[in-house]
Amino acid sequence: MTHDERRKHVRVTVRIPATIGVMVPEATFQPRLHQATVLDLSEKGAMIHALLSEETYRELLQGLRYCRLTFADEPRLPSRIIGSAVYFQPISHPNKRTEYRMGLFFDEISASDQDKLRTFIERIAAEETR
Repeated sequence: MTHDERRKHVRVTVRIPATIGVMVPEATFQPRLHQATVLDLSEKGAMIHALLSEETYRELLQGLRYCRLTFADEPRLPSRIIGSAVYFQPISHPNKRTEYRMGLFFDEISASDQDKLRTFIERIAAEETR
């Protein structure tokens, strides 16, 4: 059985511009906002490519962090989803390390937002199989 076959939820490849707001309550009441691109999406999570500051990356390493994912120009998706940052990896560049791949787990999502997300994913998955 392949890795994709073991997945509980369908995952689709996308390229959706977004903003990731990393919540660091002990440092500030405002989320730290960074540009991102959603690379793949499922009902329960997303893999994103994000431009993070070194400070935000260090804070992500210190413990469980919640992130607010806001989709740009995609009315078929929920306007924003809160998720836990469960995976992050620097993308190597010779002169700087500001780009990261991040995995988010959508642990707190409303039923209506979950339905909207599911409908979007099913539509993309159907297009991929054509």
